[in-house]
Amino acid sequence: MFSLNLKATTTSGGQPGSTSDLHWSSDDDDEEEEEDVEEEEVKEENVIDAIAKAQREFEAQKNAFTQALAKKQTMKQQQTEQMVNKIREREQSLGPKVANESKDRIAAALGGVKPLALEEGTSVEVISHDFGTEGFRWNGTTVKNESGKYLIQYTHRFEPDSARPMSEWILFSRVRPVPPVQVILSVGVGDRVEVRMISPLTGEKLEQVWRPATVIAEENTEDNNVLVQMDRSHLQQTVILDQAVLRQRSEWTGHRLESTRESRAGVSWGWERWPSMKRSSRGGGSKKKKKRKREEENGGGSSSSSSSSSSSSSSSSSSSSKKSRGGGESSSSSSGSVRITKPKVQGKVTKKKKKTGSSAWKKLSKFRGR
Repeated sequence: MFSLNLKATTTSGGQPGSTSDLHWSSDDDDEEEEEDVEEEEVKEENVIDAIAKAQREFEAQKNAFTQALAKKQTMKQQQTEQMVNKIREREQSLGPKVANESKDRIAAALGGVKPLALEEGTSVEVISHDFGTEGFRWNGTTVKNESGKYLIQYTHRFEPDSARPMSEWILFSRVRPVPPVQVILSVGVGDRVEVRMISPLTGEKLEQVWRPATVIAEENTEDNNVLVQMDRSHLQQTVILDQAVLRQRSEWTGHRLESTRESRAGVSWGWERWPSMKRSSRGGGSKKKKKRKREEENGGGSSSSSSSSSSSSSSSSSSSSKKSRGGGESSSSSSGSVRITKPKVQGKVTKKKKKTGSSAWKKLSKFRGR
């Protein structure tokens, strides 16, 4: 369909002018405009649908991530609880052993002698044998002593919900002076040591308590640290080689040193270091131990029996040799047993060759012979 639109221009007087404007329009143009509008609406709808779909996918991924994170946190919490339970079980089983071992070492160092009494106001260390803190050592000060006990005021132990230092009566055997600081700190595998751990509350400051441990690896000279295993829990920790964090484990002998190099250097008390747990790699003495054990199993007295048997064998051999010259064999009976001996073959007597050692040994022997 076509339509003719006639548009005329007029002058100011109302008369039609000389020019006119003619405009042709059709219904097809209107339909094209409508189709363009519909396409734009469809595009907008598609964009909205795409945005909604992306939002749904994002929400689904978010929910999946939240669930996975919650599951991971739950598993981590369960693993932590299992680890804590294992550590508690270890401490329950190993704690009494640590306490008994420390008691034995203290008794061995004292040698059954009552330690000398410490003066009031002396800085001391107190070892704990209580459940949960076996082998721990805290610093304190002696206040007074009565009937085999000291009244100790702790330096870094406080009463519950209070800033007042805790005080308690402690047996003489659990109190000792503060040990001297090692000038040169060097440890090896199997050495018994005491360490200070970083506080789990602060994460930076050291705890004011010494814990028993054992060195299980060689020193790391590059990083200046060493790997130790805690005696009560068997947890492994890397500790810095510093006197404020690590020290050799030793026990007080309970008496003062006499005039020695150490006492002149300022160390007035006697100390005994804990022996290392590393066994010697040498096999010397194993044969002797087996021989001794064999003799004990035989009922003892093997040396006397061996000597008597050797004497009887020598006598029988001599008699047999004499009779063998006459052309016959002899039999000797001792303690009800018959023993047949063969005559000795008389030959040339050969001298044993002297063993020659190394050149260094020869030089040393020459030097000693001067």
